[in-house]
Formats: sequence, structure tokens, C-alpha cells
Amino acid sequence: MKRMRIQPPTGTGTGTACMALALTLAATAHARTPEPWAEGEGLLTAGDAPAACRVLTALEPQMAGDPAFDHLLARAAMACGDPQRAVYALRRLVVVQPRDASYWQQLAAAATAAGDQRGAQEARQRAHALQAEAPVPQASAHATDAEGPARSGWAYVEAALGHDSNVNSATRLTGVVVPAYGYDVLPLAPDGVRRGDAFAMLGAGAGGHRRLQGPWFAYGSLQGSTSLHASHHNFDSSWLAAQGGLAWQTGNHTVSAGLHGERHGMGGPLGTQALRSTPGLMLQWRLALSGDKALTLSVKQAWVRESTVERHDVRRTIVGGTFVHEAPFNGVKWLTSAWWLRDLPSESTMTHLAREGAGIRLGLEQVGQSVGWYGWVQHQRHRHQARDPLFLERRRDQATDLTIGLKLALGSDWSLRPQISWTNARSNIALYSYRRARFQITARREF
Repeated sequence: MKRMRIQPPTGTGTGTACMALALTLAATAHARTPEPWAEGEGLLTAGDAPAACRVLTALEPQMAGDPAFDHLLARAAMACGDPQRAVYALRRLVVVQPRDASYWQQLAAAATAAGDQRGAQEARQRAHALQAEAPVPQASAHATDAEGPARSGWAYVEAALGHDSNVNSATRLTGVVVPAYGYDVLPLAPDGVRRGDAFAMLGAGAGGHRRLQGPWFAYGSLQGSTSLHASHHNFDSSWLAAQGGLAWQTGNHTVSAGLHGERHGMGGPLGTQALRSTPGLMLQWRLALSGDKALTLSVKQAWVRESTVERHDVRRTIVGGTFVHEAPFNGVKWLTSAWWLRDLPSESTMTHLAREGAGIRLGLEQVGQSVGWYGWVQHQRHRHQARDPLFLERRRDQATDLTIGLKLALGSDWSLRPQISWTNARSNIALYSYRRARFQITARREF
């Protein structure tokens, strides 16, 4: 019988297929290679914390700085009763993931266990700020659903003393020219002229989220304040804001939808006499671009209801976006926001209330320090769509706001915040032009 010898393939196509197969097998083998800390993770999962600590501590010189390793090492160190090592690991972790509130909460717990009360306070303040900024915590690439908190919350109380150069946001003029009345100069009522006064403010707020099932969360918050003036009590004011809804989170994406509303009051006991309410709907998409960057886009629909003149009710639409970047080494957070606004009157005869506008806000904040600072500048423009019935021209407004302040940590979650702000509002109709300066010192307790 004649033997047949099989020749190795020499064709180009077959050789390419073999090479692709070899690369695929190599990639599969590489993908299945366990992480260097897999043994320590297995020991920790099995409940043998001392053995896990020995394995992970030996790897620390080579693996420190890897977010997944540092997170695992911190968990093991806390389980072994070594909170100081957990603090070191978590501090490395928040450098590369400064936007994850859960890591700051863990750092606060570790610092408390290690006896570092100041470090714990700073970490809690960072966590509170991030929780108040977003309805639900952003998913981390290194945390599983089981590790994420099933519920989380924040709260604060505050009190302030200060002086406002223009408590009624009014012009300094005592009279204005009214074309509809034959260009006569009509005197303004005393309350329509700029008034300065000292004030005291009390405020509080609370909010949080709760995991429902899988990627779903429920969230909500309630905040309010009241301002009382030393002399002009008719300008005592109050503010109440609430929101709540559902959020769906997958990977770095969070989509939330819910209800929101505000109520402004002026006059009456504690400034609670109804002035304006704005209930509405909100839809928001948030993308964590990396550990220190986030982008948020939102659409809000609100019905602005005026308690004094119902014919002035409008339907308001706001479309906006915010980009946040937090520098990991100096703890400075950059914030840029832009928005577009449109008001449509409920009454067809009130067309002069229809307006469109746009604005931009740039902010800086140094967070996580015993002495921090913050500041922002904002500019917005509005243009009404029809002539004002009294001044016989389209109203065009613009306003620039500037705020700067300090945040001084006092211990036990207390902080002192001196702040000064300026407003310069300009309009082609003199009645709506004004300037305002406001200084206040706020004592705040966060929970």
C-alpha cells in the first residue's frame, strides 16, 4: 500500500487562518489569567481576613495605585482591624476616582476608625457634596452591585447673618417715564425703590436614594429656608424646593426622571405668604466620562404660577448641560453650565410676557480641605417677544452675578462660610435695572 504524506499548508489563506486561531487562543488564555490579587480576594470572600491581609499586603509595593487593588486592600484592612492601611489605600483610590461618593464615605469611616477626625470630616464633606449634586451615586468600574450602597442620604442645617444692599432687587430711581401715559414721569411706591437691610437666615435640607431592584433607584430631596430682615419685614421671604423620581443606572450612564417644584414666599409670618410656585417635570442624563469628569444634560418643564396676578402665569421650558472636572491632585473642581430658557404665557392677551433667554455659568471650588474656597460667575440674557404695554418697546434684560466665598472646617461636621456676591442687572427699560451686593456668614452642620 502506498503511503500518503500530508504536507503542511503553504497557502496564504490557510496560514492566515492558523495565525488568527493562534492569536484567538492566546487572547483567550490571557483573558482567563487571574489578577495577581485573586488569591487574597478569594480568602476575603471566604471570611479569612487575616490571611487575605497577609497576601494583599505583600502585593502592595507592586500593585498600589491600581484602583481595583486599592479598593480590595481597603476592605481587607478594615476587616483585619488595620484602618490606617485602609486610609492609605482609599486616599490613593480617591485620587483617581474623586467623583465616587461611596469611596469618600469609606475613607471617612476608615479615618474615623484610625482616629483622624479631621480627615474623616473632610471625606464626609466631599461625600455629602457629591450626593447632593447627583440624585444617585455614579457607578464605578471597580464596584459591583453588591458592593454599592442600597441606600444613602445627606442632610444639613444652617444659619446665617448678613447684609443685603438691595433686598427688593429694585431700581434706585424714584420715578420712571411711562410712554403709555403720555411720557409722564410717574413716582414709584416706596417698596419699589431700592432698600438695604440686615438679615438673618435659617435653612435645612435632606435627600437620598434607595436601590429598588437591579439598576433602578428611587431618589428624593427636600430643602427650604426663610430670611428675616431687621427693618423691612415686608420683604421677609421663604423658599421651599422638592424633587423626587426614579433613576436607571448602567455602567457610566444614569438616566433619571421625576417631579420637581419650588415655592417662593414674601411677607407674612416668616415670609411664608405665597408669591410664586413652579411645579414641573424633569428628565436628566448623566455620563461619568472618567473618574474625575462628568457630563449632565437635562430638560425641565415647569408651570410658573403667580399667586398675586394669575394672568401672569407662564409655562417654562429649560434645556441645559453641565460639565464637571475635578483635578485629582489639588482638589479643585471646575464647573461649566449653559442653558436655554423659554417662557410662554398662559393668557393669550399677555404676549409681552413671552420671552427667550440663555445663560452660562463658570465655577471653581476647592474641596476636601480644612480651608477651602469657591467662586462662580454667571451671565444671562433674556429677550421678550412683544412690546411692553406700558413702555411701548420690547424688553431686553441681561444680568451678571459674581460670588466668592470661603469654607472653614470647624470639626464635628460643622463649617463656617463667609460669602460675598454682586449682581448687576441691566435692561433697556430703566425700571428693571439694578445693582445688588450681599454679604453673609453661614454656619452649617452636615450629617
